[in-house]
Amino acid sequence: MYIDDMIDKISKDVEGVHITPTRSVNTLLYADDITVLAKTIEDARDIMRSLETYCAEEHLSINAGKTRYMLIYKHRKGKRSR
Repeated sequence: MYIDDMIDKISKDVEGVHITPTRSVNTLLYADDITVLAKTIEDARDIMRSLETYCAEEHLSINAGKTRYMLIYKHRKGKRSR
């Protein structure tokens, strides 16, 4: 119903993460769930702002109680996390 328009809006704003040298992805969708993929926290915030704007314009809402985030990063050789 609204999903194509929403994905178009989000895709115009932030590139996402590269899955090949020429292709990137910034969202994964399953039923009514959306996973946002971004290289940086700033990019993730930009995607969320776009999503919030779209939802407000279409009279939809984001369930903040079900919203979670996860940071994934590579350790660099010689660096240790504490």
